[in-house]
Amino acid sequence: MNAGTTTTWRLVSLSPLPAWALGVLTALILAGVVLAVLGLRREPSALRRRLLLVLRLLAGAMALFFLLEPGLRQLAQVRVKNRLAVLVDRSASMGFPVRRCGTATRWRSWASRRSWDRSPRMRSAPRGREAGRI
Repeated sequence: MNAGTTTTWRLVSLSPLPAWALGVLTALILAGVVLAVLGLRREPSALRRRLLLVLRLLAGAMALFFLLEPGLRQLAQVRVKNRLAVLVDRSASMGFPVRRCGTATRWRSWASRRSWDRSPRMRSAPRGREAGRI
């Protein structure tokens, strides 16, 4: 793996049922398990009572498992350096004068103003080596 790649796993439900239906069905299964456990009170044999308790709890857990259809989702993230594209237009149209009677071209007019260099945002931007770090 690359140093910039991270992989994480998430437990998700693959069930096509909506969340409210899953909640209702889970509550019904849990209620059934509770009623099945309460029915064991009259069982005279302790060994048989424990065995039935384990089997009924296992059946409820399996019913929940098959209802929720759990799955693992792998999420892979790759960190990529930021890129900046600078487009410079030096076509023939940039050589046309700004005004009909003026001699300055659009390129010279833009370069002389350099309004982007005077803005407070650009003055606070890091320069040199610090500009490449994020």
